[in-house]
Amino acid sequence: MSKIQADLFDLKIKLKSYVDKGRQLGFSDLKQQPLIVSKPDTAKIKPLKKIKQSNSRFLAVDCSTRTLKRAHNWGIYLMRVAYASVENRKVTWGYDESIVSTVGDRRHRSNFLIDRRLQLESEMALKLLHEESS
Repeated sequence: MSKIQADLFDLKIKLKSYVDKGRQLGFSDLKQQPLIVSKPDTAKIKPLKKIKQSNSRFLAVDCSTRTLKRAHNWGIYLMRVAYASVENRKVTWGYDESIVSTVGDRRHRSNFLIDRRLQLESEMALKLLHEESS
């Protein structure tokens, strides 16, 4: 089963539950929220040194969301996580897409999408770092 088919199967289960049971108080897909905010330590901030050439590599990952279908208490979204890897003047880029759905009010859907974007960005970055190291 492809990833999109698995996403659509999950969507079908969530929407069937919503149609059969109506709006539920509390959410079945609510998870423990990770701590993502920490106070910056000014002792760790140091000035950059000017250099002429660098052997550094840079990796940037970002996730965007597009609404495919939304109603009062549910939504279907396309998540696209894109990356760019830069080494010297060589740039490698790509993306991965998935479909997600959630049932809940506007605030719950927004929080769900924020968490999902962070998760997808982290998974992509770890996957790319693992591929580069091997």
